[in-house]
Amino acid sequence: MPDHDVVITPNVNANQYTISFDTDGGSGILPITQDYGAAVTAPADPTKTGYTFAGWDKAIPATMPNQNITIKAKWTINQYTITFDTDGGSEVAAVMQDYGKTITAPDAPQKAGSIFGGWYKEKACTNAFDFKIISIFIHVTENARSHALKQLLL
Repeated sequence: MPDHDVVITPNVNANQYTISFDTDGGSGILPITQDYGAAVTAPADPTKTGYTFAGWDKAIPATMPNQNITIKAKWTINQYTITFDTDGGSEVAAVMQDYGKTITAPDAPQKAGSIFGGWYKEKACTNAFDFKIISIFIHVTENARSHALKQLLL
């Protein structure tokens, strides 16, 4: 026996766990790995073209739990209003459609003294709009004020 007191200290390391994020096709989010009980900082929301982030399937914990978990993103599909410029012809009702879906060509508008020549992508009537192959895929240009396009004029 030693002739003095002995202090025995265990070498204990905190268990580490990981929170993984399944963004379901959205932008990637790195997993969070840290010690059990440590404060968790929620990541920025993911993005997904044509969809609006609707939250996570379960709450991101404030502190690291004592197990690995996966949290899955929820999404709401964006809808767009397609309006038709009839160049003075009879009105054609606007169409509301989900992102990525094909739209059906509306009935031809009527205009006195004119024969309907088809739908075009631009006012100059250079490029015909083919409803059989074109789906609602909107190219959105980001700027400081807006991150979503609400109307597509054909």
